[in-house]
Amino acid sequence: MLVRAAICYQSVNTTSAPIIAHRYCLLNTACTAIIGCAVKETCSTASNQQCSKCATGYNLVDGTADKCVMPAGGPTQLSVARLTLKNTGDGSDQAISLPKHTVKFVKTSGTSSMKLTYADNLRVYGNGKVCTWTIKIDGKDCAIPIYNSKHSAAVSDNDHTPNAIVGTCAGIAAGVHSMTIALTRNAGADCYTGWSASSARDAFFMEAEELNPAGQITTVMRKVKADGRDSGVVTGRSLKLDKRSDTSQLRLTWATNLRVRAHNNRGGAICNWELQIDGKSCVKPSKIGVSMHSQNDDNDHIPAEVVGWCQGIARGPHTITVLVVRGNSNSDCYTGWSSNDYMEVWEPTPAEQSMIAYMQRVGTDNASDSASSVLTTSFTKKSSASSVRILYYDNLRVIGSSKWCRWEVKVDDKSCAAPLAGSLYTLSGDNDHYPATIVGECPDVAAGKHSINVAVTRASGADCHTGWTPTPRVMHALIEIQETSAAISNLCSSNKQPGPFFACIVLRVDFFIFLKKFHQLFTTSINFLREVK
Repeated sequence: MLVRAAICYQSVNTTSAPIIAHRYCLLNTACTAIIGCAVKETCSTASNQQCSKCATGYNLVDGTADKCVMPAGGPTQLSVARLTLKNTGDGSDQAISLPKHTVKFVKTSGTSSMKLTYADNLRVYGNGKVCTWTIKIDGKDCAIPIYNSKHSAAVSDNDHTPNAIVGTCAGIAAGVHSMTIALTRNAGADCYTGWSASSARDAFFMEAEELNPAGQITTVMRKVKADGRDSGVVTGRSLKLDKRSDTSQLRLTWATNLRVRAHNNRGGAICNWELQIDGKSCVKPSKIGVSMHSQNDDNDHIPAEVVGWCQGIARGPHTITVLVVRGNSNSDCYTGWSSNDYMEVWEPTPAEQSMIAYMQRVGTDNASDSASSVLTTSFTKKSSASSVRILYYDNLRVIGSSKWCRWEVKVDDKSCAAPLAGSLYTLSGDNDHYPATIVGECPDVAAGKHSINVAVTRASGADCHTGWTPTPRVMHALIEIQETSAAISNLCSSNKQPGPFFACIVLRVDFFIFLKKFHQLFTTSINFLREVK
């Protein structure tokens, strides 16, 4: 910090004369806040503001006007293991570990945390019945368990829907670990995992991502009470972050459990949840949120993962909150039932952002019951050796009696090895507009430009609907393509059968052990030479 005196003005009768500022001199109204400054000095104008001490994480840059700047962070991922496989349909009502739902991974650091994602088609059936899916590490819960549940009020419901469960796991030691999925229920619940409307089968997806403590990502996993408010800021769902650059983009994630029903148990009900930054909507490329509609006497509590991008946010401290707004006075909203809450803000580095392409917008409503493309975007792949992770987030709906609709993400009009698809089934004419997450890897995509299309197919007579944007227009559609460097991606886990997958993991583990032993031997040799010398 440069040492200088600030100029203030003191009234003396009817004139003003400049004097040298003392410790208790008032700030001039022309002075503005210094982003990231914890202890400010006095000034005369914004052009010569001074800071004594920057906040934690910021570095002081001396100048005519001081600045507090956060240094650039490292890459977000230290390692990642993924599994994208065709589901086989599992009618188990409870399981310590669902068959084939296992990802082995190597954690490189004892201080990092693991971000875990599980996406699949889930169903609960029965009167007042609950099924719960839990992500486990080495057969144990995380410090804050990562789980989510589905609730059905009556046997007239038999909804099969694509859902995602996401969270972070702290306190996992470096080394080899297994990620599995456990299934539990209340008495009499009929659970189903991995249903598909097509004989081609839909894919389920599991991901174990090791987050770099020095990366540009802020996360919080927490136990927090459910909130039954129908409007206002949802209690306990907030996240503070410090954005490093004015030009970077932000990727927001919120994983929770949501419900909408009619107060009078009949008629349509609508609830909307929006992720806001500093109490304001994201403007570019769109608002970020989720809208839900139910009719009759539905009381479906469902897992939900909201993912969206926001541009044009200035560097410095910000706060993410969730605003719920109901569509009419008959709507009964509920947030966070039978689950723990996860929030994340990722600020990709320029190198990371260059490996991402996405299309995000509201107002994508499409009533086509069958189409080769209801949404489209394109991307350019940089390397043939890299992995492609594709995410499709949208609002999907099917109406009819024992009817289904199926949405599939295709690359250049072709299915991935394990189809990245989501099937919706309804038993008795529900009109549920619910959020859906379809995600997975697509192997063997060559370098160059490619198209992404979302195709819709259906059972005869099914009424399908893609995208739904009621007022206040927070429900957005997102197609996101992440190209992951082969240097950190466990490519052998993608769309492979268990045999090759586990063989590849063994090779990774052997190499990891070899590196550790080589390091130990090298250290021992150096110490020996020092002693001889």
